[in-house]
Amino acid sequence: MKDDVNQAYMQAFNKLSSGYKQAAGDGDLAKLLMGDDLWVDDEDDYSAKSPIDPIDQLMYLMDAWQMASTSELESYQNVQSALSVDTLALCQTLFQTAQESRTQQLQQQESDNVMI
Repeated sequence: MKDDVNQAYMQAFNKLSSGYKQAAGDGDLAKLLMGDDLWVDDEDDYSAKSPIDPIDQLMYLMDAWQMASTSELESYQNVQSALSVDTLALCQTLFQTAQESRTQQLQQQESDNVMI
């Protein structure tokens, strides 16, 4: 059986590498043997949307950091003590920016609700 498998692999590989026009089944087998994922449809990736798409990553990080500071205090303190002063200062700046962005979004939502 091992010889049959090796022979089928080599036939598919040879057809693929030589540019031989295969029947649909043979072409799929060759692509699969070469590591191509036959079930991935890349054509519609640009238009695919998920519930995660609109999440602001910076706000998410800020929220996770704040939750860790209250619910996982020991782990939070270990992480915080491992970070340099410059990194902590950068985090604070980023979190301030995220908070300002959140405030602006909330104000925008409130003004949109007033207009309705």
